[in-house]
Amino acid sequence: MSMIRFILSLAFICATVTHAQNPQLTSWFTENSGKYARIYASTADETAGTKSTTWTRGTTTQALPTYSGVTEINYSANWVYIRTTGLASYTMGPWPANFPSFPTNTATVYRIPRVPVIPTTKTGTGLGATGRMVNGVAIYDSRDAFSYSTANAADARPNTAFVGDGIWNRDGDHNEGPTFD
Repeated sequence: MSMIRFILSLAFICATVTHAQNPQLTSWFTENSGKYARIYASTADETAGTKSTTWTRGTTTQALPTYSGVTEINYSANWVYIRTTGLASYTMGPWPANFPSFPTNTATVYRIPRVPVIPTTKTGTGLGATGRMVNGVAIYDSRDAFSYSTANAADARPNTAFVGDGIWNRDGDHNEGPTFD
């Protein structure tokens, strides 16, 4: 009986040591994942130190408080899975009054290969998130959705009748910088 306990204990220790030494599993920032995500809804709120755990603006609503950051890490032999709200643990905002929306809980699970393979055929990143920071917040590339259309001799804008050529895009940092958190 004690030999079985010894073998099980040894297996547990080996699994724990393997997990503890694997940066794919231990590099995620989870220290503040038990905190609710908070925002400053306005500059006046920031000045007053008034933080909100629920909010609404435009088409986005965070009706209930939600946790911030990476809330769960799981793995298999081939994959690492992270569950994240996509919201930072620091107080986010404020954003300009004309900014159409606030962030909300994305409640997403990401699957990341444990042994990445570099593809032989390369493709562009496209719009949207291109990665995740260690706290689960999205990383975007430097473009925005405005692309020049040669045929129309104008910048195409999202939700317009024509699309851009996708060759030239505006610099997102320069044009959208005030909306970045």
